[in-house]
Amino acid sequence: MMQRFSGVLRGVLTNTKFSRMGEIIVFSSALAFYVFLFFFPTIAKNPIALWFYENVVALEKTPLIGFIFKIVGFFFLLGILMKIFNGIMFLISGKPFVQVNSSFSAGSKKKNDDNSFDDYEEVKNELPEDKS
Repeated sequence: MMQRFSGVLRGVLTNTKFSRMGEIIVFSSALAFYVFLFFFPTIAKNPIALWFYENVVALEKTPLIGFIFKIVGFFFLLGILMKIFNGIMFLISGKPFVQVNSSFSAGSKKKNDDNSFDDYEEVKNELPEDKS
């Protein structure tokens, strides 16, 4: 399954072309929209946003689930910040600060050895059949 998913993902990523100007436009517009909503927060307050806020706060206040969400959220935020930093460094210098290798591609390189374990090997029953 992972090999199939890796092949699909690799096909999607190789067909897309990187546009530095497009990335700069998306980053700049998102930053401008954030600054706009920072100065005019009443536009961002709507019933759907308030409903999400109330439910997230209610989940955060539960003892066990809230603690788990905080731990997962910390590492998620750390990963997002590293990706943002890596993206900004790529836009500035043309190469990423940290080279990330996908774990999917590492698993797709298998040896063609007959002695290796395969999940779908046929197992033959070597017990004598019951002829009663």
